[in-house]
Amino acid sequence: MKNIGMSIFAIMVLVSCGKKEAEKTTEVNNTTTETKTVVVDTVAKPAAEPEPDGTSVKVGSDGVEIKSKDGEKNTSVEIKK
Repeated sequence: MKNIGMSIFAIMVLVSCGKKEAEKTTEVNNTTTETKTVVVDTVAKPAAEPEPDGTSVKVGSDGVEIKSKDGEKNTSVEIKK
């Protein structure tokens, strides 16, 4: 009796495993590729103008900066904490 029960169980296992292989499904991956074009308009900056003659003073929390220009002569002084 045990042999018959084991044989039936073994046959059921084999049959059930065989059905899973026969019922394979195939998956299809659909891939959509989108292309975007970005146009960036840039405006060219004009060439830097030479610094005009004169004196500039900048005062900040770090100290004082003084610059002076007279033609070809440049003077720069920085005083920091």
